[in-house]
Amino acid sequence: MLVIVGGVVLSYAILSLVHLGIQICLAQLYHQRVVKKYQSAVESQPSISVIYPVYNESPEILTMVMEYAKSCLNIEGLEIIFVDDGSPNRFELDPVYKKYECDQIKVVYQENKGKRGAQHKGLEFASGEFIITVDSDTLIIPENIPKLIQPLLIDPNIGAVCGEILPKNSKINLLTRLLDLRYWTSFNLERASQSYLKSVLCCSGPFSAYRASILHEVKEKYINQIFCNEICTYGDDRHLTNLVLGEGYHVIYQPGATAWTFVPESLGEFIRQQNRWNKSFFREMIWTFKIKRCVHPYVLFDMLMQPLLFIGFTVALCFSLLLINETANLMIPVYYLGTLVTMATVRSFYGLFRTRDIRYLLFVLYGFLHVFILVPVRFKSLLTLTDNRWGTRGSVKLNTPLDFLFWASAYFSILVLGACIINLLLPNVISSTSMHFNGSLIDWVWRMIIPIGYSLIIQILLLIALVCFPFKRKFRNS
Repeated sequence: MLVIVGGVVLSYAILSLVHLGIQICLAQLYHQRVVKKYQSAVESQPSISVIYPVYNESPEILTMVMEYAKSCLNIEGLEIIFVDDGSPNRFELDPVYKKYECDQIKVVYQENKGKRGAQHKGLEFASGEFIITVDSDTLIIPENIPKLIQPLLIDPNIGAVCGEILPKNSKINLLTRLLDLRYWTSFNLERASQSYLKSVLCCSGPFSAYRASILHEVKEKYINQIFCNEICTYGDDRHLTNLVLGEGYHVIYQPGATAWTFVPESLGEFIRQQNRWNKSFFREMIWTFKIKRCVHPYVLFDMLMQPLLFIGFTVALCFSLLLINETANLMIPVYYLGTLVTMATVRSFYGLFRTRDIRYLLFVLYGFLHVFILVPVRFKSLLTLTDNRWGTRGSVKLNTPLDFLFWASAYFSILVLGACIINLLLPNVISSTSMHFNGSLIDWVWRMIIPIGYSLIIQILLLIALVCFPFKRKFRNS
């Protein structure tokens, strides 16, 4: 039983670590070999439209946002369009709109239709050759708007560019500090690795740029997306990116093209945000496979790793619970947590290496946040894909702590059930092998040499294939 359990647990750990190693290699290749190409000077001064969808934002945040927008008005050919999506507190927002409204800053009103409807409305009024999409709390920086647009001017095969998002409220508490580090890795590691292969799967909502011609082609598909007979009200950014990829264009990430946003300051806000993001990921994964010929094979593998690692994590936990029950050895969860800390440490060391910022030593704590918060949230997201509620809007507000406890308990019940099923399927293996585990770290590691070796060999061969055999894509506009 130990060999089986150890094989499952450490195969999961090794698969995770080597997948992370591939991400690091590709991200480093992108930062060292490709980024300069997209940051070279361009003489052209294109027309640009920035679309702000606004719903029930606080007057203080809106004032800050419009003040930042006003600072960008010296950019030639720039217009900024605010679309108020039927805000209930519009009487509080109107004085702010009127204070900043001018020839270059337009304010448009409509009944509540959601973010996609607001962006669609803004597109009707936009005259720019390129469209920058932002969130209602995005703080844009003048010098980074041309930087975000540069790749679109350099390469006609690029249809969309993802900017880099920085949390404005990163110093509020421990959670916001961890999210500040997490945002950096999500862009400069995960998106950078996908960008090396020109197939970024999600252009971040707070700051991304698109060719207006593409948006006009896909806008009806975008606002009318249906999943399980329901109009989709979340996952806007990921679906719009998929539509651009489906048209045969590259999508890349532009480091240094930064904008500010506000991250969740409480666990309740964080859980609701992650629930929406995970639901959109699972739903859009299906859509991405429909356009698989337009996406690099590694990026499909990279996307598949998230559900596979989630499943592997769950199976490994089931086996570990069963082994704890059979051996009564409390060191097993310690070893298990050790593998999680190791994975988090590797990720934090990459951030430390790239930025020389000692705060990344703190990022190890995010691994525990992932295990104890995000895993149950992912479980809930997978089982509630058709629930379009945000949990913060409408007449009934979600009791987030109670809801989280329910789904965390349900996930733990699944783990116990899985352990019982394994016990029924492998009774002889358990009885004959569990007694041989002496609980020592040396015994544990020694028995794992074979699965570790196989995992490493497979992943290294995959990395070599990715670097040596580039994916050839047929472009619509070539």
